[in-house]
Amino acid sequence: MQFGRKSGQRSRQFLLRRALLAALWLSVLLIAGLPAFAQDNLLTNPGLEEPFTGRGRGDLNIPSGWNLWVANAPQTEVWMNLTPTGYPHRTEPEYREGSVSLNLSKGFGTFTAAIYQQVSVPEDADVRASAYAWLHTCGDPGEEPTEGCESSGGSGASVRIGIDPDGGTDPNSSSIVWSSPMSPHDTWGQVTVDASASGSAVTVFLYGGQTAPRAFNNMYWDEALLVVGGEGGTAGDGGSAPPPPAEAPAVVAQNAQEDGSVIHTVVAGDTIDSIAVAYGLTRQQIMDLNGISDPRIIQIGQQIIIVPPEEETSGTNFDEEGEVFEGDVPEDATQEPVPTSTPAPAAPVAAAAVDVVDPASDAAAVCVLLFNDSNRNRIQEQGEDLLSGGTLTLNSATVQMGEYATDGVSEPHCFGGLTAGDYMALAAAPSGYGLTTTDQLLVQVRPGASINVVFGAAE
Repeated sequence: MQFGRKSGQRSRQFLLRRALLAALWLSVLLIAGLPAFAQDNLLTNPGLEEPFTGRGRGDLNIPSGWNLWVANAPQTEVWMNLTPTGYPHRTEPEYREGSVSLNLSKGFGTFTAAIYQQVSVPEDADVRASAYAWLHTCGDPGEEPTEGCESSGGSGASVRIGIDPDGGTDPNSSSIVWSSPMSPHDTWGQVTVDASASGSAVTVFLYGGQTAPRAFNNMYWDEALLVVGGEGGTAGDGGSAPPPPAEAPAVVAQNAQEDGSVIHTVVAGDTIDSIAVAYGLTRQQIMDLNGISDPRIIQIGQQIIIVPPEEETSGTNFDEEGEVFEGDVPEDATQEPVPTSTPAPAAPVAAAAVDVVDPASDAAAVCVLLFNDSNRNRIQEQGEDLLSGGTLTLNSATVQMGEYATDGVSEPHCFGGLTAGDYMALAAAPSGYGLTTTDQLLVQVRPGASINVVFGAAE
């Protein structure tokens, strides 16, 4: 009996040891079978949650832990490559996790922007990044916008995610591995990319943009991820780099007819503002001449009166001083009236028209000012005075042409002696103020011309 009891105990111990070994082996198999990227998220604030931090103005905010890049050129149309607004979005379905998503938007315009984050990773590690995006773009600029309109691809909007294996911060770098573009209209879509770090740091870019303006132009981001693992890869293995921002063709001015009139026939890509620039008129002058109440609504083939027949051209002569009211339409789609007692001011979002062309001289000038945009509508109106304490700069493609500190009295300040070509005008707001307009503008200068550029800022 004693022998039997000992034998039974040994049998039970043997079975117990086998069960423990089997459980241990099963756990090893389960761990080995887990995806290599089932690890901790390496991003700071991957859920894009609050607090959000300002980026130079009150209506541009992004989640803490992230940085922002915005394309500001080319800007051959007033709606092109504008700086978006950025806010936390708090209502479903346009957020996935936590309490908010990031909403970037620009009504009646386009933007190209990326938020990015540099992250430390194990040396030369394979990494995988992903994020969710939602697009809502609708309402043709020539139509009355309607809340709740169905998002569509007419804006050319798309998103993608990229990893710079070198840890750089330029989204135009050729070393970035990009996902394929995606256009998730009115739904959440996940973009994913794998890359191999070239050192101990990588940069993740959440990138998106559009090619055509829409009344409602919204991009949402949420639930980003960066983990060690995935299949790795280099720039040659991933998607192609994002295309450069779209550039619209310049308007070609048309010659006078036999009766002395000048008539412009609208072609694809024309806007009231681009037509005004081409002929040296203001937006309001063209609207008044043609009975146009909404500057967003013109049709291909429409004939726009530039100079009426048998009429003196003192108000529209190309050698007369004039300014172009040119800018993106406010998001409430309401056209601000232009005071009748003073000439129409230059809009702060784009360059004004060519003033005087001196055939005897090719020297040109860019004249800049900064005003107190107290109502934040980006239009300088009566009572909105010049601002002191700001900085206005003009750069060519290679060098800085000059820098000027505003005094609020003697502006506009002109950077003179310029040759024809492209220049970038930049503005920095005074202490305690934020820019209400774009902070930089591409200016195309013609020989002998003077161009006005107006920036606005508010407390």
